[in-house]
Amino acid sequence: LEGALSVAAFARYPVPGKCKTRLAASLLSRDDVQSAEIANSLACDVYRSLASRVIAMPCISHVFVSEAQDAERLKEWCADIRGKEHTVPLVVPQVDDKDLGRRMHHALTCMTGSGRAMIVGTDVPGLTAEHVQHAARLLDSHDVVLGPAYDGGYYLVAVKHAPPVELFEGIEWSTSQVREQQVAACLRCGLSVSSEDLPVLRDVDTADDLSEWHDKAEWLVL
Repeated sequence: LEGALSVAAFARYPVPGKCKTRLAASLLSRDDVQSAEIANSLACDVYRSLASRVIAMPCISHVFVSEAQDAERLKEWCADIRGKEHTVPLVVPQVDDKDLGRRMHHALTCMTGSGRAMIVGTDVPGLTAEHVQHAARLLDSHDVVLGPAYDGGYYLVAVKHAPPVELFEGIEWSTSQVREQQVAACLRCGLSVSSEDLPVLRDVDTADDLSEWHDKAEWLVL
């Protein structure tokens, strides 16, 4: 692997009514408390899965929190999940911008100062350290790596260098066109991109996704 790798997650402290609102709206009960508990469970799975091996790569672990006032309790939450034997991630407030693309650009730019950078989703039960390691290897031969999601988006984005701001412009977030539009943006910026080399995984955004999670042992789409 070429150079250091920083791996980050975007996080929202699991407060009912403030996280997984699309999931809550799709549940028959429309239960904000239940959707917050699900969000907490999903994030715990991802953090535990990545805690041991990713840190050993080595990499710098970041969590970009959506609400600055939640930074301290999110840091404690991460410490409880990962245990005393693992380094607690650096918790950083996301830039105050409603546009997801600009928040991602800011986070990746912050991290590429120490090498390559990656953002992973925290609502992807099938995500493992092996996926992160595979993406890191793909960066040896690509400028950008995307982990394709079943719904047309992506659960992972990695960059070899600080990305241009245009990389995340013109993306219709939360639609089935996200990955296709992101690949097109990469090409417009003159960046080589891997968008089909990682396994396709499901993220949990709706009640149907949740049902799939319960019905399948893993979220790999063969």
